Amino acid sequence: MSWPRPARGILQADPKDNVTIIKAVRTQYNKTICQKDLSVIFFDSVLQETRLTMSAESEGQGTDSRWVVVGLSGVTRGGKTSLALNLLSCLPTTTAYLSQDEYILPNSHPAHSAAPEPLSGINKETLASIDMSRMMKDLRRVLAAEPSSLTLSDPENLMDRSQVVGCALQEPRPPLKGRQRTSRLPAVLVLDGFRLFEHTDVLSLCHLRYFLTLTREQCVARGKQSPRTSSFINSPQYFDLCVWPKYEEYLAMLIDNSGADNIRFLDGASPPDALAKTVENEVKSLLGLSEYCS
Repeated sequence: MSWPRPARGILQADPKDNVTIIKAVRTQYNKTICQKDLSVIFFDSVLQETRLTMSAESEGQGTDSRWVVVGLSGVTRGGKTSLALNLLSCLPTTTAYLSQDEYILPNSHPAHSAAPEPLSGINKETLASIDMSRMMKDLRRVLAAEPSSLTLSDPENLMDRSQVVGCALQEPRPPLKGRQRTSRLPAVLVLDGFRLFEHTDVLSLCHLRYFLTLTREQCVARGKQSPRTSSFINSPQYFDLCVWPKYEEYLAMLIDNSGADNIRFLDGASPPDALAKTVENEVKSLLGLSEYCS
């Protein structure tokens, strides 16, 4: 069985339809349930078309069947890493994980943008703060590898940012997070990042793409529930001037550049178990495991 070639514009219907509808609710997109309900209609078409492509290519020359790539992006505190952990644990095949957080440059690196006044210091909410060339090198290395040949470490500490941020820039690079399983199924590479789909090469490599949303109020509330540190990036002012404006910019960019036509928008305020089950079932369905979905 050959796996379908990832591609943008995978929908057979006019991709502008999805973008037009999302644009219509863009001024109210804090009501994330609107986006979620609208995207379900179109994402079902993505799954169906990907399966058809897989079937057609299995009779031809097809593409490498060793890996399926799932992209998770969206708002900070939206639940991306929790979804990733669930996929790494629940899928009956080898799973591996790469996160943009692992490639965040040191604070002293000159590539960072300056934070807007009256803040001093840097703004780490842009793609310039991530070593994407290093991430793409690792990503391509994984996709070129036989899954069983990879050395993977337990992903249990993914929620501890002190163990994740910048770790892939160490020499030598620590082993990838993931789980080895004996299976005839393709392995699954889970990509996680707050600006993941801004990089067009990453976007084109993903077979499934998910974008988590929250309202500003929900995002602030989750920040108050998280452990606080003295770092300037955890300050309310940094959130107001850097985190939230850059999230709005990223979301608008995806919509305005017609990048949203094959992205599933999910309401990050939904019950975590329900979100996890939604994504898990869709990945299993794409793997041909619909009989295990519930």
